[in-house]
Amino acid sequence: MLQVLGFCSLYTFLSPRAICSHFCPLGAFYAFISRFDLLKIKHDSDKCTNCYECIRICLEKQVLWMVGKENASVKSGECIRCARCIEVCNDDTLNFN
Repeated sequence: MLQVLGFCSLYTFLSPRAICSHFCPLGAFYAFISRFDLLKIKHDSDKCTNCYECIRICLEKQVLWMVGKENASVKSGECIRCARCIEVCNDDTLNFN
């Protein structure tokens, strides 16, 4: 039991953004609000060259599941709308709708 508690404590302090991802109550609030958000990031797969620079720079990589696969919008509450993926995309495939 102490080993599990120790591992969880180390993970919390050593993993980047672990506290934000697992313990912060604002994350749940933002996820709920984002369902009604008018500002979404949209991906156009026809223009995408699969360089994956957007995924490399993104703080929450799992929200860009559609890159190189299909036309879709980021609907996950985990996206913080920082626009780093849009800035780094040279193909103009990611944009705010």
